[in-house]
Amino acid sequence: MGNTLSALKQTAQAIAAYDRSIKIDPNYYNAHWNKALAELLLGNYEAGLQNYEYRWLREGADSYLHPKIPKLTSLAEAVNKKVLVWSEQGYGDTLQFCRYIPLLMQMGVEVALETQAPLLPLLKYQFDCPVTQIGQVHQSVDYQIPLGSLPLLFKTTVDTIPTNVPYLKVRDSKVLEWKTKLSLKKDKSNIGIACSGNIKFDLEHGNTRPIPLELLGQLSKGANLYLIQKEVRSTDQQYLDSHPEIVYLGSQIQDFEDSAAIIQNMDEIITIDTSLAHLAGALGKKTNVLLPWVPDWRWLLDRQDSPWYPNSMLYCQESMGDWVNIYIDKNEILW
Repeated sequence: MGNTLSALKQTAQAIAAYDRSIKIDPNYYNAHWNKALAELLLGNYEAGLQNYEYRWLREGADSYLHPKIPKLTSLAEAVNKKVLVWSEQGYGDTLQFCRYIPLLMQMGVEVALETQAPLLPLLKYQFDCPVTQIGQVHQSVDYQIPLGSLPLLFKTTVDTIPTNVPYLKVRDSKVLEWKTKLSLKKDKSNIGIACSGNIKFDLEHGNTRPIPLELLGQLSKGANLYLIQKEVRSTDQQYLDSHPEIVYLGSQIQDFEDSAAIIQNMDEIITIDTSLAHLAGALGKKTNVLLPWVPDWRWLLDRQDSPWYPNSMLYCQESMGDWVNIYIDKNEILW
């Protein structure tokens, strides 16, 4: 019932249903986890981030990466210690939460970061700390913490989210390399777009994120469009094949440093909720994020701005499944 109410955007009622489930079985951790997502969506970070830790106990959950290293549970115990911080969940999560690493280092914490391989070429230039691929052996450390637990450690609220944007940068040589490759025209705005993300993930999670490329393609009348995504759905591929004015860059992108350099060469980004939204936001690029009727928790409910990314604007479906009537404001339709 809680999940159904969540899907209907009746978030407060969903939390009440999860509470009933927890009362019936306090050890049913999936209910705690889904309650956390609902609380976070409503902006109740104090309770939501506490319950977010139930992700390690729920059915089918991942396990801690390094079971023998003590878990970091407070900032006080991290001072003047060596702490291993490691990526969990998706690329977007890593890009969103790596903003906390400089805050740890400012406290005198000696940080080592483990991240996903495609992010390594970008992140190894960001922080004055060793950055390696997940699973590689580090020198001995005192504590470990997954990136997704850092907001709780810093007692983050909607009003205290670190907004030192941009907090990621791209090497000048890489930006110049892509500027040469792209040979951008100046007759119209150059806009980077993404209409879908990980196809397998979307199919497993209800397929609510993707938007038809045809809708974004309408913008080519007033802008030069560059499709910045690796995978393309079959229906979108058909549209792409018949519209050569949209430049597909996915086959040339090797890693996230390439994606970041492309973003830096664009005038703005229009994307669904995928890692590109977090990357562009972290780089401080003007970004328009297209969201389903019930967005992921990090975008909050019924907002056009993002406390995580001040340079981003959010455009949410007006009704379930409706990608046609996406509004810039109540008087102007995006398309």
